[in-house]
Amino acid sequence: DLPDAPRPDEETPAPVRYWDLAAETAKVTVSADRAERGEELIARMQEAVRLSLFSDVPVGIALSGGLDSAVLLALVDRAQPDAGKIEAFSFDFDDEKYSERPWVEAMATHTGHRASFRTVSPDDFVTGAASLVTQQQEPHAGAPIIAYSQLFETIRSHGVIVVMDGSGIDEGLAGYDRFRPVLWADLRARGEHDRLAAELAAANV
Repeated sequence: DLPDAPRPDEETPAPVRYWDLAAETAKVTVSADRAERGEELIARMQEAVRLSLFSDVPVGIALSGGLDSAVLLALVDRAQPDAGKIEAFSFDFDDEKYSERPWVEAMATHTGHRASFRTVSPDDFVTGAASLVTQQQEPHAGAPIIAYSQLFETIRSHGVIVVMDGSGIDEGLAGYDRFRPVLWADLRARGEHDRLAAELAAANV
């Protein structure tokens, strides 16, 4: 348990608790209606994106071909209709098996955003591994870290200082294939058989 952070008052600086996780959590009420929960989730994400766009330096967006990027880009479009003010960036690979470029280009074209790519080669992984371990002061979690480091160099070369990406959205919205069985079980338990059938068909099950 961390001590209260000090905050100067009119007399003598003294520790003052300005935020309490348990108290804030107790204020949250979750609707039993699925549609209302969805609307609240979108509203909270939209507000987070709106606040993230407040900047006195250029803002960009890092995209992949997944659900996380599609959701983030849609929210950015709502908050900033002028697509020319926010450039999109993504890393790419020469091997088409690993490339998400077609999906990124489709999203960028649909929304009118300019998209720039950084092609990452096998040599980049070899030459970048040692420096990244030094920078992070620990072993990194996997190959994407190196690809992101290359991409961030490209983003900075474009004069963009602040970058938003969709990290964490896939976890919240069950965007990975490994989350699908949990969703199917939940739909079955709630008796939503029509939606379950549609989800299974979409997954070719």
